[in-house]
Amino acid sequence: MNDVGAAETGSTVGARAGAAIARRPALWIAIAAMVAAGAIVLLQARGPIVDVATVTRNDIEQHLVASGRVRVVTRVQLTAQEAGRITQMAVRE
Repeated sequence: MNDVGAAETGSTVGARAGAAIARRPALWIAIAAMVAAGAIVLLQARGPIVDVATVTRNDIEQHLVASGRVRVVTRVQLTAQEAGRITQMAVRE
């Protein structure tokens, strides 16, 4: 073959392949569906959008208000064995 014939054969094969793809719209629809599914999977893989706040340093505070009754596990009763008067009690607060 000469160079002109080889060039014509290559362009003819390319034209035939393009025509074969153009005749199969189901193939293009399937490719588009796979690309769309891939995009959806990538977007969902990023996770949900959440609110963001700036970090600041503060003391931790907790306030608790409750009503009820305190019940002890054991009750101890202290009594003196001797009668007397307390004159001084050394206690540190």
